[in-house]
Amino acid sequence: MFTTKQLAAVAILAVCLLALLAGKPAGDASVSPPEAKARESHGVIPEPARAPGVQKAEEIFAARYAAYYEKGIYPGLPVTMCEARLLACRGLDFAACRESCRQACGLR
Repeated sequence: MFTTKQLAAVAILAVCLLALLAGKPAGDASVSPPEAKARESHGVIPEPARAPGVQKAEEIFAARYAAYYEKGIYPGLPVTMCEARLLACRGLDFAACRESCRQACGLR
């Protein structure tokens, strides 16, 4: 019927196909802005006086902080200065980390 080599080849192809269909590992997950409920829990509440860019920076910062320190999802290598400063916040609470990263992440 099938030889051992043929069965091994089919098994390897099946594993590769499953890996392709499974998607990226959790460590490579993108960090998107959090839901409104998560923003409110970190004190990031939209204010009408803020510029749109500053509000977006606040949302991205809150999402990255939640991913890094609450969900344990870390980037392989930090790409931006903001990500590097966030990784240096290990052990700090949200407010202290926000203050430390304020300039690098474009926060007010």
